[in-house]
Parts: sequence; structure tokens; C-alpha cells
Amino acid sequence: MSDALVEDAVRQLAFTTNAAGKQVLAPEGLYGRRKMLALIRRTVLPEAGFGAVDRANRSLGLVVVVAATQVQPSRRLQPSRPAAKRSTLANGSTPAAHVPEHLRSDESYLDLVEEYEENA
Repeated sequence: MSDALVEDAVRQLAFTTNAAGKQVLAPEGLYGRRKMLALIRRTVLPEAGFGAVDRANRSLGLVVVVAATQVQPSRRLQPSRPAAKRSTLANGSTPAAHVPEHLRSDESYLDLVEEYEENA
């Protein structure tokens, strides 16, 4: 498959002529590499390769920037507290001695107790 054939196919699909007789970008001209390859294979050249479509897109100036999605953290990230403070809370040698035994190893509960005592 020749790159010239693929470039002609991409040009045919990506550009259209408006009422004034001027060539303008068609909605398909905004397609990314995968969608353009699928369109080319579906309509014009079933044997077109992805490399030829990429080269044709670049030569025609159809390089599309993909908008990245923002990663949402699942929970608030907290800096780890010093080991000495963590061990004193777990051992019960601080005012947090009222913490039940089964919760002394629970990090989230110890964080809550620590925040409460700092604010009190």
C-alpha cells in the first residue's frame, strides 16, 4: 500500500469544499489516529496501515492533540506523622488512652483522635 494512496484517502475524508469553493476542514479532519485509521479502513482502503495513516496525518497537518483527563484522587493524601507520635498513640501513653484496644492500630481512627486532641 502506497503512502500516496493513503494520503489521498485521508485528504478526501478530512477536507470538504464549502459553498464559496474553498477547501475547509471537515469534522472527520479532527479525528485522532485510531478513529481515522478505522474510517479509512471502513470506507476507502481496507488494507491501509497505521503507519501510513500517521504519516498522512502529519504531512497534511492533521495532528490532533488528545485532551487528557484529570486524575481525581480517591482520598485526601496526608503526610505521615512522626513514628514517635504514632507509637505513643498506639501504646496508650498519651491522653488518647481512652482509645479502645481494637482501634489502636487503625490509622484513620488514630488520625481523627490526633486531630481532635490538637484542636481541643
